[in-house]
Amino acid sequence: MEANFANHSVTYLVEVPINDTELLGDIRLWENVKGAFTHNALWIKNVTNEQLEHIAISGLPRKSIYYQKGSLLFRKDKLLPEKKLPEGLLWSPIYRLVTVDLPGLNHNYFGVSHSIIPKLIIDTKEKPTYAIMCNIEDARAYIEKAPAVRLEGLRYIGLNDKVFIIGKPILPIKGKAFWNSDRMLIPVGFDFEFSILNRIIYSKLNPENDSVIVWNTDQTYLRLSKADFADLTIGSFRLTYPKEV
Repeated sequence: MEANFANHSVTYLVEVPINDTELLGDIRLWENVKGAFTHNALWIKNVTNEQLEHIAISGLPRKSIYYQKGSLLFRKDKLLPEKKLPEGLLWSPIYRLVTVDLPGLNHNYFGVSHSIIPKLIIDTKEKPTYAIMCNIEDARAYIEKAPAVRLEGLRYIGLNDKVFIIGKPILPIKGKAFWNSDRMLIPVGFDFEFSILNRIIYSKLNPENDSVIVWNTDQTYLRLSKADFADLTIGSFRLTYPKEV
């Protein structure tokens, strides 16, 4: 979940060259921030100290940061005015001015490319496991001996020679673990480089909210229909995976 920066009294204006606005995708979910275009720049107002330190702003190669007194603009930490704020600016919520373009997607297993490349990086923060992908036999060894109450609330789907189980508390079965980030399942130990974009990525990949999006560490993903998941019970598992005679 993105941080709430709204409750701060000191705010700044940031001037970004028009050619650099494509670098601003990370800020479009900052609800307190507004923007306005001139012919050669995007002006961003209501930016807090914390937001100035965020990589989305601090990482911009060309930017100017000001605070405002009346119509005069002062460089951050300077006492003399540098210039006046341009007149006639039409301020709008920043999400209307900064867009993120993802390519058209099919429903198969493939990597996202083109305008935005969601990149998974190593993340050492502890995350609660929400799903697990395991071998059928490893799953069978636990599920067929588990009390029914232990399986309540869990759902599963078969993926070739694997079983993918989602829900909490997750079962203690050896396998590949995933955590839930803005309704996308990401391998434990990884997160997106710019996690503030997670909701946008999800809405682009799954606009109908009818699928489970499962990411791999090589930037590919699986789109699994929610309708194909079944409640996990001993009986349903045995019907799906009958023992060979």
